[in-house]
Amino acid sequence: MTTVSVPADIHELLAASELVDVRAWEERARRLTSVAEDAEESEVDMRISTTIGTTDEALHCRFRVTIDDHVARYVADFETVYLVEGYDPRAIPEPLRREFAERVAFMATYPHARASVLGAAGRLGLRGIVMPLVRQGDFSIGEQMDRSVLAAVLSDDAGDDPSENSTLSPSGQSGPVE
Repeated sequence: MTTVSVPADIHELLAASELVDVRAWEERARRLTSVAEDAEESEVDMRISTTIGTTDEALHCRFRVTIDDHVARYVADFETVYLVEGYDPRAIPEPLRREFAERVAFMATYPHARASVLGAAGRLGLRGIVMPLVRQGDFSIGEQMDRSVLAAVLSDDAGDDPSENSTLSPSGQSGPVE
């Protein structure tokens, strides 16, 4: 019987991890209506869906940010890939993978999503949406998307409103979307 070693905590996992890739899965923007010159600012709804996966060498953390305002819908879907040296990523306990995704991977992915949304708004000729600053500890993962939910979210017929995701409120508080 072979014993597989696992990191004792987030610090050991971080020390053994190296970011090797940032992958864009989807970047898009769609106007929902025409915009008047004097359009009032409206509340922005932001949802973040999460998928965490592993291979025999790597930990994969994927975040899909969907933003809706009264004028457009934006999607920025990015994945970060981390090689984990000295450990089998598949053996890392789920709570530790979640903590890594919340505290490390999300912080590496979020700037890519911000740039994607801001650039997409500019290409549509709309005012830029400034996504909120996220401080360490502001983001927590709700329930992860399973493959069926992910497939529904990725279909063009979907309303981009998966039932299993996380969100950041304008105040920076996060939690599951109801």
